[in-house]
Amino acid sequence: MSESPPKLSGSAKVNIRTISQIEQEFVRQRSHVDRIGATISRYAGSITFAVAQVVGTAAWVAINTGLTPLRPFDPYPFCFLALLVALEAVFLSTFVLMTQRRQAHQAEHWAHLNLQIGLLSEQESTKILQMLTLVCNQMGMKT
Repeated sequence: MSESPPKLSGSAKVNIRTISQIEQEFVRQRSHVDRIGATISRYAGSITFAVAQVVGTAAWVAINTGLTPLRPFDPYPFCFLALLVALEAVFLSTFVLMTQRRQAHQAEHWAHLNLQIGLLSEQESTKILQMLTLVCNQMGMKT
């Protein structure tokens, strides 16, 4: 017997829609450079990128050790390859740091929003307790 998902109340739907709008607005506010950095970081963190790195390096080594009919252009110890790998590492680390900075900014944004929600909840709880105390006093109950 399959269980249907629980029905959401109107206020829950409004809250979910609001959260979605806040997230979409945050994504819309990203700069062009942030979008490019996120795309590069996403690709660099994929298995496709890792495989491309291995295949590219293997091809480079094969060409430059004379294992292919192509003329070697970077003889052992592959100084040009080392330079390219070092430059790639610098750029990739820069893009990863940019992405982490953006994620930290987003986390700070959500933490601030959670603080506001917590304060509002506390105010509402206090008000409810005050009202409950008044009701108990009106009914002659000890609080």
